[in-house]
Amino acid sequence: MNLYLIGPRGCGKSAVGKILADKLNWPWVDLDQKIQTKAGTSIAEIFSNLGQGHFRELESQALASLARETAATPHVVSLGGGAVLRPENRRIIEASGVTVLLVAEPKVLVERLLADPATSAQRPALTDPRDPNWSLLEETEHVLALRLPTYQQCANLKLDTSLLSLPEVAQQVLRWLERADPALLQKTHGAQT
Repeated sequence: MNLYLIGPRGCGKSAVGKILADKLNWPWVDLDQKIQTKAGTSIAEIFSNLGQGHFRELESQALASLARETAATPHVVSLGGGAVLRPENRRIIEASGVTVLLVAEPKVLVERLLADPATSAQRPALTDPRDPNWSLLEETEHVLALRLPTYQQCANLKLDTSLLSLPEVAQQVLRWLERADPALLQKTHGAQT
């Protein structure tokens, strides 16, 4: 059983995933990094050169492969913001683990994205930045509004990370896991809470 972290970009999926993997003594996988490594290029380049549809296909293939590879050993898996958009991906996630939705206020997400140098280099724009009225805040609000119902449908736990530090988010996830399935944590080398 994997622990999947979902949510919009900037919510802390990768950073929290690393902390959780360390605390649980589980391997950590960032699905976007896995895709970039296999493709030999950034997600922004895949979007630009081959289109979003091609990227979503690569993402589905990588997720299905990961679910098979991790069937015997639980992993913490940080998913890209759009990974849950495809119904087949949601079925794979539900069949192979539990899901934690990390969210934050749009302004907080934008602050985090602007502070992250990987944002412009590796992450594609999800709306058209050539539009003279485009802004990262508006894009974030728009994408979050569209995706939030799907995120919530997939989530076993939802956490607003707006006012929490990364360790605090990880601690809340660990507490929830302990209540949800204490045997899972005991079977997997014991969580260091």
